Amino acid sequence: GIGLTTSLLSSGLCGAAAMAALAVLVCSAAVVCAQAADVAGPEPINGMVLGVGLVAVVATGLGLMMASTPAVPGKMLMVKTRNGVESLPSVILPNVVPAITVTLVAVPLSLALGIATGTSPMAAIATAVVGGLVSGAFGDSAFNIVGPAGALVGILMRFTSKYGPDVVPWLSLISAAMIVLMLVLRLHEYCMFMPKAVFEGFTVSVALTIGLNQADFALGLAPGAPTKVEGLELSPAIWKLGASLKALGTFQMSSTVYFLVGFFTMYFLFKVKPSIPWMVPFAVVSCIIGCMCDDDALGIIPLDLPNLKSKYGILSCWMAQGLRPLPEIVAAADGGKGGSYGDVFQGALSVTIVAVLETLISAQIAKQRSKMPYDEVRELQGLALSHAACGICGLMPPTGVFVRTSVNLTTGATHKTSQFIQGLCVLVFASVAMPVLSYIPQGGIAAILVMSCFRMVPWGYVQKLWEEQKWHFGLLCVVALVCWLVDSVTGLAVGTMVALLVTGKETASGHAELSITAAGNTRLQDGSPKMISIDALAVDDVDLARKVADEVSEFDSDESSEESASEIPHMNSYVESRRETLAFSRLTSAEHNHSHMAYAPEFDHVKDSHAGGGFARQVSETPNLFAAGEGSEPLQP
Repeated sequence: GIGLTTSLLSSGLCGAAAMAALAVLVCSAAVVCAQAADVAGPEPINGMVLGVGLVAVVATGLGLMMASTPAVPGKMLMVKTRNGVESLPSVILPNVVPAITVTLVAVPLSLALGIATGTSPMAAIATAVVGGLVSGAFGDSAFNIVGPAGALVGILMRFTSKYGPDVVPWLSLISAAMIVLMLVLRLHEYCMFMPKAVFEGFTVSVALTIGLNQADFALGLAPGAPTKVEGLELSPAIWKLGASLKALGTFQMSSTVYFLVGFFTMYFLFKVKPSIPWMVPFAVVSCIIGCMCDDDALGIIPLDLPNLKSKYGILSCWMAQGLRPLPEIVAAADGGKGGSYGDVFQGALSVTIVAVLETLISAQIAKQRSKMPYDEVRELQGLALSHAACGICGLMPPTGVFVRTSVNLTTGATHKTSQFIQGLCVLVFASVAMPVLSYIPQGGIAAILVMSCFRMVPWGYVQKLWEEQKWHFGLLCVVALVCWLVDSVTGLAVGTMVALLVTGKETASGHAELSITAAGNTRLQDGSPKMISIDALAVDDVDLARKVADEVSEFDSDESSEESASEIPHMNSYVESRRETLAFSRLTSAEHNHSHMAYAPEFDHVKDSHAGGGFARQVSETPNLFAAGEGSEPLQP
């Protein structure tokens, strides 16, 4: 019934009403689940509410899909793929291998990201399953992979340290409603206008947050509870790093050596063959070494090497957990001091902004590489539904992940069924291998995360800003520091506002360039015509020459006779012509990198030739306008 109603509302001019209905559905499901799925409540009710919530999500997704793609008799099972239009059954098999490859990449990264956020390894694995299944079914990009991402780690870490891991599903549910609201108000159209330096600064802050907070696992530390300074509002990552620094005396040599060997091994392997995701074989080797060092497993090597079992016990596979009511979470926040609903909603807004940006950027890059278009609205509808499903299941909010999207694209995926199959593969893998993953050394998890952070930093872009645009490099550094030290939303807001103000100032100065075809129909290596850029601001020099000419001219005297007055236009015209000629000569000299429109041979006038329907090339007569005159010479390029 919900799916059919949404389908009907989505037709014609009622798309906004359909999205509003989806928002009401998600919010209602969140409230019902939160009140009924109490941790201390009876298990049958939890299961019933979970089932009803997931059915509501699936029904809504089917309704939106039916409305956006009307059924055509005889073509209901035909889909558009990278190879053209194919039947849905024939698409499944070619996308199995890419899905399995993405699974091998997603499992160790998701496992590590779940630990980094402060939730649990299995919560991230389950997020990869649920997010992949829902987005693969109801999204639109053929290659985008949705799952737990490093971009959200800093935000989620801040809230798990204050409210506990129980708040994370609520952030996912509230962000689902916010994504719907963003679609209704069409705010997603403005997300891509964020300056690149600001967004890359945020990326660097994520790398700092994740990387530096792996000190405990990397060095085998046993830190105490973080100590906060009253009145100093800093990110929880800073207090956690301070606690780790205080506990440096407890480091374990075995974890430290394993971390260093693992990190530098992967670093050199990526240098030799960057196309291979070396974290996958490293995770496999780490499992084997961990089993060999653990007495409860093989116990062959007598070495005390801390592993995930030391902290989390034997990992088991689960796909959903009960939700704790939000009022209880807020009341018990910050060690019993209590939190605020406004703080939770601000965190959900941060998750929404970052998730939408990451998903659209990942899908856009996949579109550019594959030349396959996608619908932004439908892709974000799938993201909203995946957030709702993950929240109902008590999991983390997912987002598009470019690393896995790139692997999916390069391994030959042709349709979005690869993401759906990837979700099923992660589920099968987790069901079989989660106990074995318990033996991965903590130093190995730290090496995987630190290497991911190292590769996350856009080193080439940072170097280019340092060499060419020092101001934008400074902006990137400021945004990175504010996001890392204070808050992601604060850093993004400050960076965007500063960038907009500076852009407004630069726009007010006015700058324009014209691109024209070079003389002689010169072609580049790829066959495209060679273009010449003309700086339109060069006209300012001509205006300056005219002002100088007016100042030099002394023929405006009140004592001049009528005869001399009649000569004023001629003399002014002559002086002005000479000034312009000198200005144009200077502009077209070898000292300047641009050409000016006064150099007419750069402007080849091409018009239709009625004889034969071809084109006849003609040279403009503009040079003659500036070549004549006593003492003047033709302009030279």
